Amino acid sequence: MFTQFPIDFYWGASTSAYQIEGSIEDNNWANWVEENSVKASEKYKKNRPEYMSDENYEDACTQDNYITGDACDSYNQYEEDIRILKELGLNAYRFSIEWSRIEPEKGEYSEEGIQYYKDLIEELRKNNIEPFITCFHWTIPTWLEKEGGLTSPNMPDYFKEYVEFLVENLGSDVKYWMTVNEPAVVSFASYMLGNWPPQKKNPRMFYKVINNLVDMHKEGYFAIKEFDSELQVSVAKQNAYVEAYNENPINKLIANIGRYFWNFWFLDRVKDDLDYIGLNYYFHRKVGVLGIKDNEEPLNDVGWWMDPSGIYYPIK
Repeated sequence: MFTQFPIDFYWGASTSAYQIEGSIEDNNWANWVEENSVKASEKYKKNRPEYMSDENYEDACTQDNYITGDACDSYNQYEEDIRILKELGLNAYRFSIEWSRIEPEKGEYSEEGIQYYKDLIEELRKNNIEPFITCFHWTIPTWLEKEGGLTSPNMPDYFKEYVEFLVENLGSDVKYWMTVNEPAVVSFASYMLGNWPPQKKNPRMFYKVINNLVDMHKEGYFAIKEFDSELQVSVAKQNAYVEAYNENPINKLIANIGRYFWNFWFLDRVKDDLDYIGLNYYFHRKVGVLGIKDNEEPLNDVGWWMDPSGIYYPIK
């Protein structure tokens, strides 16, 4: 049965600044990939995943592919990107602001950096595409990394000042804001698994970071609302469908605990300071005493089990 979506429904696309803009050289991720590109490419040369296509495997073994460089040069070609968005019939675009462009040195804000985003938003408006801004999509300036990055006790205050600058310059043209992207993901991958910069495996630091991200959202929320109470503010939260892989009561308990901490812990702490909820869905996880036991097929090119129907449960 065909369902007609409302006339004001937004169909859009989403990007992160560091992945698409290019020429970003002075943030924590740029520094990290430069140092780890050899190790990353060598890993795949030694162990080829079964799910990876020949083309993607060749790319994965090429050191230069881990250096972001110009990426797809959206910084210079954003007008072409917007033309493609319009050609696809989309009427919304969520993009992130690269903090290191805006505040390359502590307390020094770049007019050139903010002008790029003003021009981007103006072009979106010309093409009747609604802009959605993400203030923090994991990258931080090098000066802030040297002060401890996401673990710094000053992080919420720095973030507030940064968001104040953004909303003062962009808030008249942007209604929808997201303070932070996937707080549980970046804190867990960076400070528990040790996979992302700064590659720590420290529960105490993880707890400090996830709480800092709670405070960052609140500081950002109130900074935006103080500028204009009508602006809509949220987070982009990655929630998964988590269930036990059988009916064993212990496995069901493990699934319930995992579901709470991954899906609800953060949202419970910011729920009074949200105008909507941004949800990102990637995973359906089957868990228990033996760890994760997902179905094996189908897998995408990064080895994730794809289950589109599972999106129902995080939404519900």
